[in-house]
Amino acid sequence: MKKLLTCTIIALLALLAFSVNVNAAEVTTEAELKSALEGTDETITIQDDFEITKTLETNRNVTIDLNGHQIIGPDDGISNWYAFVVKDGIFTLKDTSATQTGELYAKCYGIETKGGTFIMESGKIIATKNG
Repeated sequence: MKKLLTCTIIALLALLAFSVNVNAAEVTTEAELKSALEGTDETITIQDDFEITKTLETNRNVTIDLNGHQIIGPDDGISNWYAFVVKDGIFTLKDTSATQTGELYAKCYGIETKGGTFIMESGKIIATKNG
């Protein structure tokens, strides 16, 4: 009976270990990031530096892990553009890299909330407001 209980507990622990971050995406481009924001992924990990050309919107709970990389936000040179707009849900930005060099470099503004919540866990936002 003890062996059966021990085996069952080990099996459950192994199952839990493999179920962590099942809803996670790794992205290297603006198109992949946009798709991940529209999907069901809870955590989006950036795998390379890249630029986004249009404001990306989300209305759900999602975490972006900069992972030591840089996302460059959009700017049309005329109006004020945000890199991200949070319409609903909780948008978390963090950098889990050892170097802590991850950043959102916004040519205009970084993140706007419209009914949602923004949480900055780690990393950096540089917003230049066209200057």
